[in-house]
Amino acid sequence: MQSLTDQITQTKAALQTLQVQIVGLEGDISVTEAEIVAKQQEIDAASAIPTDDPAALQAQLAGLEAQLAALPGTAHGRRAQLRASIETLNVQIADAEQAIEDKTALIAALNGDLSALQAELASLTAQLSDKQQESSDLELQLPALQTSLVAADQQLAAATEALDAAEADRTAAAAALADAEAAVAAKEAEVAALEASLPGLDDDLAAAEARIAEKHGELDVLEEALPGLQDALDAATAAVTAQAAEVTALDDEVAELIEDLDRVNDAITAAETAILSLQDRLTPLQEALNALTEEADAKAAALSTAKADLSELDARIVAESATLRALESAKKPNRDAVAAQKSVVAGLEAEYAAVLERIAGIDGAIALGGCPA
Repeated sequence: MQSLTDQITQTKAALQTLQVQIVGLEGDISVTEAEIVAKQQEIDAASAIPTDDPAALQAQLAGLEAQLAALPGTAHGRRAQLRASIETLNVQIADAEQAIEDKTALIAALNGDLSALQAELASLTAQLSDKQQESSDLELQLPALQTSLVAADQQLAAATEALDAAEADRTAAAAALADAEAAVAAKEAEVAALEASLPGLDDDLAAAEARIAEKHGELDVLEEALPGLQDALDAATAAVTAQAAEVTALDDEVAELIEDLDRVNDAITAAETAILSLQDRLTPLQEALNALTEEADAKAAALSTAKADLSELDARIVAESATLRALESAKKPNRDAVAAQKSVVAGLEAEYAAVLERIAGIDGAIALGGCPA
């Protein structure tokens, strides 16, 4: 019985430890959720960073270059002003493109942080699975404890039967002793009666004395039996007392086992409730992280493609603008060729603007020239 009590105590301690660990997991998950919220706020802040519109700057640059090409050779002052403005616009365009690259790098870093949070969530999920397994193992211990309780009940029933038998023996011994004592009293009464009749029975004196001697013999036999019957009664009483003490001890132990089993069941129920709560909280968090990761990957891929298109269009615009300037600065400009070349440049600039619109479409919160969250 003592080993069963120790096992129940160990099970209770293990369940208490499990509950403490589950509380710790809940705290870790709360921290992770707060970090995810903070990281999303950082991403929103990065998305809101303003940047210049390279397409607009390119259009201004083309206009200044056209003005510079159209100036007569004698307009040296105006030519110098236009060239300074062109240099300033080139710097602004470079800064705008650098801002796009910086913003892209920042978003990539934030996406890396999201991946780390997702890994942390996976770790928490694995720990939760471990705690579920531990709870399952504890539940598997309950049948063995219940079997032991059944065995204790059986021992109690057997002890109760033994107690009933001992009490029956004591009752029988007490009845036998009472009968013997009654017989002794009766014999004593007979002897007294015979002795009292002696004076009037001179003729039958010998016969009376013989009967008295006979009765004294019977009385001696009964009196000799009395100690044995008393010993039997004392032994039966002692057996009843011992058996009653054993039954009381078994009753107390069974009651303690039932209380311990109730506490174990309550602890397991609490652990299962905590585990279900963790699952309910982890599932939407996992889904949100998966959706956020997929969205970030898709936007990063789309941004990479759009950025490559911007670089290609930028190079073509520079080249075609140089061709346009060459045509316009010829001694005898070919108006048709100049018009055609302007159309080419305008078409490229339109494509450039379309790519910028595509970037803006990746995330509605991005300003022109921005990059996706």
